[in-house]
Amino acid sequence: MSTFVLVHGAWQSAGTWDRVTPLLRGSGHNVVTPLLRGLGTDQQRLTADISLERHVQDVADELSRIQDEAILVGHSYAGMIISGAAEANPSKVRALVFLDAFIPEDGQSVLDLLPAEIGEYFRKVAREHGEGWRLPEARGNSIFGD
Repeated sequence: MSTFVLVHGAWQSAGTWDRVTPLLRGSGHNVVTPLLRGLGTDQQRLTADISLERHVQDVADELSRIQDEAILVGHSYAGMIISGAAEANPSKVRALVFLDAFIPEDGQSVLDLLPAEIGEYFRKVAREHGEGWRLPEARGNSIFGD
């Protein structure tokens, strides 16, 4: 059987995979669902020092603890993460699965991959409401218009 490392997106948590994990385990697979530092249920650790590089390293560290090769699955922002983790630890990666995910080229950020007006809007929100480095959580009547 295989080992799957399921990596959640930016506005999510490891719970993103709650419906998929039992199905994979029920078929005999191993499943690892790392929580990205500072995101989801770990927001108390969110600081300006948390970066894409930090998330890549966290997932690469998870890979190093796995005995065999793993299938890395990334959703949304996590496409960036699994790409970097695969480069950092290629001998541990059997396959990459991009599930509605960003697929970067070297040097690109998620904001570079969004339509220009959305990327600029997010940058503006971060400057005006997020101390210049973060997007505030989107809850009813927020800056995101929901």
